[in-house]
Amino acid sequence: MVATEPEQYTYLINHEPLVNGPCFLAAIINHTFTSTKANTTAARDNLANLAKYMESLPDGNIEKFNQYVKTQLEVSVAGGEMTNDLVTNLCKGYS
Repeated sequence: MVATEPEQYTYLINHEPLVNGPCFLAAIINHTFTSTKANTTAARDNLANLAKYMESLPDGNIEKFNQYVKTQLEVSVAGGEMTNDLVTNLCKGYS
């Protein structure tokens, strides 16, 4: 995604494009941070709606459900977040 926004890190010097390394790194970090926060928000919403997810699974596939929960938790942790109502949402999903 960063490659599609060269204006964030490219400067014209004597009409020649020059890539600025520190600005390029800053653009990558900014994109990564923004993506992580968006993913974290989605993961928190997904964890809050585990009952709906379980209903969508054919035959209530517990293994797939548990893997989904694990993935959502990993995304949350990657974004520096945690959940305080996981047990409640798990119980709703399992029921």
